[in-house]
Amino acid sequence: QQLLKTEAQEAIAGWWHGTVSPTLGGYDQAFHFQDGGTLKCLVFDQEKDGKFTLADLEISKGSLRGGLKVDLGDVQVDYLFDSSPQALKLCCSMTSPERPRSLDGPGLIVMKPGKPVSATSGQTQGQLIQAYLTELCEIVDSQTAKAGSESTAKLLEEHGDGPPLNASQLQGTETLEDKAARIAAKQK
Repeated sequence: QQLLKTEAQEAIAGWWHGTVSPTLGGYDQAFHFQDGGTLKCLVFDQEKDGKFTLADLEISKGSLRGGLKVDLGDVQVDYLFDSSPQALKLCCSMTSPERPRSLDGPGLIVMKPGKPVSATSGQTQGQLIQAYLTELCEIVDSQTAKAGSESTAKLLEEHGDGPPLNASQLQGTETLEDKAARIAAKQK
């Protein structure tokens, strides 16, 4: 179950955006799922911090599915989710505080990966470029810190002039810390 939880967190990590059904108001909504069960919710260009938890996870027809509880402090919503690389489907109940059992009805929102355009509106081109370069530097720093480890240098030195080594031989088995760092880099 812990492996499924890690896979689900990785699958939903980052920005997702979509439009809720007309029954719920037809407004744009975005979530930014982050490490440690934290998230940002963006509605009407207002950003709110919150938390999320995953439960009852399973793999169904090649996608991850389960419960996703979003807690924004004053609002808690229990979603049924289905995640694929192209879409994150979230469905909440219209009549009960409990999580629905199927992905249909007016509580369904199909979200696409990426930051919504409205999240960057109002920023000058220079601000957008600066934000992009800052995020890029953070990603590169997290990757080079891992790649430039002393153990890799030691392994190369010990190997000498032998046959070429592949990446998995240099890096070894991925640890939970490595996976967490990879998830964090993917979110940015």
